[in-house]
Amino acid sequence: MNKNILWAFLGGALAGGITAWLLAPRSGEETRTIISNRIKKDMELNDEDLNDLQQVLQHLQHLLNRSTLTTTVDSPDFEETVPPENRA
Repeated sequence: MNKNILWAFLGGALAGGITAWLLAPRSGEETRTIISNRIKKDMELNDEDLNDLQQVLQHLQHLLNRSTLTTTVDSPDFEETVPPENRA
């Protein structure tokens, strides 16, 4: 029984590999280059994005500096960060 499962798995992997190789629209190197370029492009931040990110990080740092180990529902941090509809 176990040999049959192994042969079925290997046969399926071989058939899938051959099908992918025959139907691939471009080479692996070309595909990797395209994917790499898209990732690099998506990771680029313009000046406005960097300013927004810096402001968010500064706000988070401010909140962390003000917070204590025990936060209550009445604390200012809770009021600033949690929308009214989500407050207990």
